[in-house]
Amino acid sequence: MVFSQTPLHLAIQYDVSVDIVKILLHHGADLSIADTEGNTAIHLAIEHRRSALLKVLVTCASERGFNFDVFNYEGFTPLILACLNRSYHDAKLLLQHKADPNLKDMKSGRTALFHAAESFDGKYREGVSFQGLKLCFAVGLVELLMEYKADTKIRNFFGTSAHDAMFEVEDMPLKIKFCILGRDHQRFQSKKKSEGRAEAPMKKAKLETTPVLKKVSTSDLMFKSKRK
Repeated sequence: MVFSQTPLHLAIQYDVSVDIVKILLHHGADLSIADTEGNTAIHLAIEHRRSALLKVLVTCASERGFNFDVFNYEGFTPLILACLNRSYHDAKLLLQHKADPNLKDMKSGRTALFHAAESFDGKYREGVSFQGLKLCFAVGLVELLMEYKADTKIRNFFGTSAHDAMFEVEDMPLKIKFCILGRDHQRFQSKKKSEGRAEAPMKKAKLETTPVLKKVSTSDLMFKSKRK
């Protein structure tokens, strides 16, 4: 049965104190109940960036044997949602409690690793410092997921894996590509070498000089006409 919002949902939404959330859980607040968008309390804590509350929820969920890999109605698990939000600490907390890094979302078939790599969006130019911060979070998430055995070869619904995407996305930062492909990946290195190789200089063709025509003056023409 799906409810609109439980007291636990409201507590997360309005960022109440940790003690109130602990009291609700102590008195049996159900972590598995979803709101009208399919979000459990853990989904909501990640969506609203309530990291302190998320720690309490995850600890209780682990004790109760809660399934951390439940999908909301958008087709996202809590871990995928954390990657979409660039929430490194939330993602790490979920992985430490056995969240599966290799599940596909239900919309595009992307894994958490795929979303983490794409969380750096080079199309938006908010400023150099903000771009650098986004890159830092994206690289951190990718490295974290690789540490927890994220599979780079899982294909999305369009047949592309995170591994494939590293060769196809032109504006993907090298730091992220290196995380997924490895610095010594032969195909990647050979491609970079071929792209960076300077074109062979063209040999200068030997110019053949055309004989210069003798300049003919008006007087010469008149002289020739008189001779005729």
